[in-house]
Amino acid sequence: MQELKKIRKTEADKMVKIRIQISGFPNQRAGSKFFEQIVRPEYKRLFEGSNLRMEQNGVMVYEEYICCKTTDHETEWFVGSETMAHCILVGSGCPV
Repeated sequence: MQELKKIRKTEADKMVKIRIQISGFPNQRAGSKFFEQIVRPEYKRLFEGSNLRMEQNGVMVYEEYICCKTTDHETEWFVGSETMAHCILVGSGCPV
């Protein structure tokens, strides 16, 4: 029983929060299309079965806790598009 608790704590220590912000699109449909075509394929392991939510300021956000090998750095990820929209991935640890 002690060994099981130790394993669970080790796994919990590796969990990091990742937040994706998608902004700059005229509506949620356009932002969702960008997410499906650009963001999801890039991080497909992270986003299986995910759902975006729209914040009051028009920014779509996806947040999830994922398991990572390292938690000692942060990542920002930008993707340009014709609408000058961008996606920012912010998390402590590796995104994939």
